[in-house]
Amino acid sequence: MRKLWYLNSLFFLLFLIGIGGIGYGQTILIKDKVPHDFKAIDGDYGPNRKRYNYSYFGIGKIIPTPFQDSTLAVRWNAIKMASGGTGKRQFNKWVAGVFDFEFSFESYALGAIDSTNTLNYHASIEKARYVFYKVGTDLALQFNLRPNRGNQLGNYITLGGYLDYNISRRFVTKSEFDNGFPLSQKNVYKRLPFAPPFQYGIVAKFGKHYWDIFAKYRLSNAFDNGQVEIPRLIVGLEFLIHEYEQ
Repeated sequence: MRKLWYLNSLFFLLFLIGIGGIGYGQTILIKDKVPHDFKAIDGDYGPNRKRYNYSYFGIGKIIPTPFQDSTLAVRWNAIKMASGGTGKRQFNKWVAGVFDFEFSFESYALGAIDSTNTLNYHASIEKARYVFYKVGTDLALQFNLRPNRGNQLGNYITLGGYLDYNISRRFVTKSEFDNGFPLSQKNVYKRLPFAPPFQYGIVAKFGKHYWDIFAKYRLSNAFDNGQVEIPRLIVGLEFLIHEYEQ
């Protein structure tokens, strides 16, 4: 009987120790302070902080616009591909300034080939395209649609302008001959003298944390010799690569 009393007392003592431990743990949690300013922790760097950098790559479709006076017809595979980086400086929870720097490739595959749009035109030419290799910058304002978004980019609209420098300006043709046996010939015309080195225009984007839809419209002329212009509008999708995740 006495042994049973000792066991009950031991179990009751252990129970009290357990309750005390839980209470002590809760006391520590309640006294833990959440910092009001995270600048000392993250250096004010992050998607929803004062400074942030991230990379991207994108692909776009070159599109003729109905309000353009005249334009060369292009094929379905007239595209732009780009890769670059973005620097973001946040002014407040609604507005930020962004600066893009990118390398890009644009190919304007012509939909119709004749003597008015093709260098050294010959009836054997079956394909022709203008090719531009560029380095460019965008300078824009980013307006966020979700101010209470945590440490992420959220939903945003970007409006600004861009300036491109044409590292390479080429016109490429492909001809097919049949003199008893099939023969293909490719001609590349480099450093086109009638294509100015600089191009500029406006840019708009609608994006979320990992992607955005962009539209770029060229205001400058691609040619300065009076010939028919190539399309000015490019619409596409960019995929964002974040260097920082919280």
